Amino acid sequence: MKNDNRTIKCIAIDDDVSALELLAGFISKIPFLDLLATYTNPLTALSFINSNKVELIFSEVEMNGLNGIQLVNSLKVKPLVILVSVDEEHAIEGYNLDALDYILKPITFERLLKAANKAHDVFFSFKNRDMLSIIEPPNLLQDIIFVKSDYRILKLNLNDILFIEGFNDYVKIHLRNSNPVLTLLNLRTLEEKLPAREFVRVHRSYIVSLHSIDSIEKKRIKIGKRNIPISHTYFESFFNLIEKLNLWFY
Repeated sequence: MKNDNRTIKCIAIDDDVSALELLAGFISKIPFLDLLATYTNPLTALSFINSNKVELIFSEVEMNGLNGIQLVNSLKVKPLVILVSVDEEHAIEGYNLDALDYILKPITFERLLKAANKAHDVFFSFKNRDMLSIIEPPNLLQDIIFVKSDYRILKLNLNDILFIEGFNDYVKIHLRNSNPVLTLLNLRTLEEKLPAREFVRVHRSYIVSLHSIDSIEKKRIKIGKRNIPISHTYFESFFNLIEKLNLWFY
């Protein structure tokens, strides 16, 4: 059994036995993946997912009885998903599903490792922020940050930040009643500096201030005149945080 604190619990689903064995063999070589089970029957896999803690699913798209996209859509709580297929035409469906990645067959170990590393980055980013939100007392959170913009170092009040937009090696910090500030930081670095109970990642390109949200509708957050997407990858974490803070009720 691998160390639970350092691994992602996953399953693999494919009704092609030889393809499933190849996939399972590759997964077993990746130290941060803990393969709980493999399934050739998607309905059996669905039953297992609904009664066990599964954090990542590798699934073939084309299967008899229940295809991979139908399987994921039927889940109430969706783990991270990496889809596999011989046909690239299903890629659009996969991205509409907000699958983390889409791998074309024949699978190579290098391609699977790339997808697994993406899952690792997303999963452990969530885990670290969830732990921080538990141990960090709200009354000790700083209310200002300093950022370098052009040749100046600016002091920004956290209460003035509406949302933050990432562009590779720099970010645009959108402010209340002021022009946006550009600074040479990546989004992840800034995310680690912000209080986790007040700022939350909702997309690979966006962090939002919970205090600045005007409304949420159909996986979109409205802040002022801007509509900010919530990706499937961050959807569950975002609403779990809101629920913990008693800001949202079923």
